Amino acid sequence: VCPDDTFCSLEQRYVMAVLYYSSNGGTWDNCAEASSGSDCEPINVGEPGYNPGPDGARRWLDPVDECEWYGLRCLPDDKCIRIIQLENLNQSGNIPSEIAKLSDLRYLAMEDGTISGTIPDLGDLTNLRFLDLDAQNLEGTIPESTYTLSTLETLDLNENSLTGEISPLIGDLTKLTFLQLDINSFIGSLPDVFQDFNLLEEATFQQNNFTGVMPQSLCDQRANVLEVLQGSCDQCTAVTAGCCTGCE
Repeated sequence: VCPDDTFCSLEQRYVMAVLYYSSNGGTWDNCAEASSGSDCEPINVGEPGYNPGPDGARRWLDPVDECEWYGLRCLPDDKCIRIIQLENLNQSGNIPSEIAKLSDLRYLAMEDGTISGTIPDLGDLTNLRFLDLDAQNLEGTIPESTYTLSTLETLDLNENSLTGEISPLIGDLTKLTFLQLDINSFIGSLPDVFQDFNLLEEATFQQNNFTGVMPQSLCDQRANVLEVLQGSCDQCTAVTAGCCTGCE
C-alpha cells in the first residue's frame, strides 16, 4: 500500500489478481506474467482497453499500477478500473464473483476462450454499460441480478452453453442497443416485454431451444431502429412478415 493509493486501488489489485488466477492467467498467450514467456502486444489504438501509456501495455502482475496492465483502463483522477477488455487470450477457468466489487466498472469483455462455470452475480455493478462474455463455455442460467443492470447498453452472451428461461425482468433493460443470446440452450418462450426497447438495434436468438413465436413487442421495434432481429425459423414464420430479418 502506497501513501497516494485511492480507495479503489486498495481493493481492485486484489480483485484483478483473483481474476488472473481464476482464468488461468499463466497460460494466457498475451501479456501473462513475465515468467510465462508469452508475448505482450498492446491492444489496438481506439479499442476500449487500449492503454495510452508509454509502454502500450504492461504484463499482468508486473510491479506497477494495475491500471497499466494489459486490457485495463482507469480514469487518471481516481485510478478506479472502468474497462476490462480481455479477449482471445486462451483464457480458461472461471469468472470469479469478486469482480462484482469493481463498482465503477463500465465495460467488461471476456470473450473467445474456454471459461466455464456460471455467470457470477454482477448486481453490484450498477454502472455497467457493456457486458460481453461470448464464445466461452459458460453454463447455468442468466442470474436474476443481471436484469437489474439498468444501465446496460450491450448484453452479449452468445456461443455458450447457457440454459433456462429468459426472465420477464429483461424488460427492465430498456437502454440496450445490442442483445445477443444465440447459440445457447435456452428454453421456453421469449417474454413479450420489449415495448420500451426503442434504442435496440440488433437482437439475435437463433440456435436455442425456444418455443413459441417472436414476441410482438420485438416485432414492433422494427419500426424504430431495430435493424437485425434473428431467431429460429419456427419463431419467425408464425409472426408478421418483415418481423425477423433472418432465421435458422
